[in-house]
Amino acid sequence: MSCYTRHLGDWLPPDPTWLDRRALDEALREELGMADADCPEVWSAVKTNRDRLAVALKRGGLRRGTTPEPAEHRDEQDGAR
Repeated sequence: MSCYTRHLGDWLPPDPTWLDRRALDEALREELGMADADCPEVWSAVKTNRDRLAVALKRGGLRRGTTPEPAEHRDEQDGAR
């Protein structure tokens, strides 16, 4: 998990879970091309590109991260359909 996601509350749902934070972190790292970078480097890039990233997020350009959801969470969503 990245240390900077706590500063991005406006990009997360109310009461975000660790999965929400992880998904945002992975999406931002992918968009920035910084998959293996350390947290401070990514945070610096996010601050520098915040406006561009916000626009991408609003139009759906930043997708969920690649980490699969736990099976029990998928089952809950499948049951709701």
